[in-house]
Amino acid sequence: MKKLAIIAAAMTLSASAFAGFPGSIIDQRGYANCEDMVNAESFEGVMLDRNFIVKRNAEGRTYYLNGSVWRNEARELLTATCTTTKNGRNVLDFDATIGTNITIDEIASR
Repeated sequence: MKKLAIIAAAMTLSASAFAGFPGSIIDQRGYANCEDMVNAESFEGVMLDRNFIVKRNAEGRTYYLNGSVWRNEARELLTATCTTTKNGRNVLDFDATIGTNITIDEIASR
């Protein structure tokens, strides 16, 4: 029973989310725009993970990017969340949090 619940949860998440490259041109465009937003912040030594999550809905796409930055002479975790239009061209909302990386379970619960 527990195994069935895990499989159902994974199928639900995979129906609305996509992880990493390669993706559609739209996913890659949205990722690039979100990456530009991260780089526009005044973070030092940004390193983003190559894999990311895209959660799609009727209004647009939300990208979850994990990475790290230099802060106080040490690497610290970074999570960037970016919402774009459906075609990925325009960033509607952006947030970056230092000190943590987001997990698939956290994304699934949103």
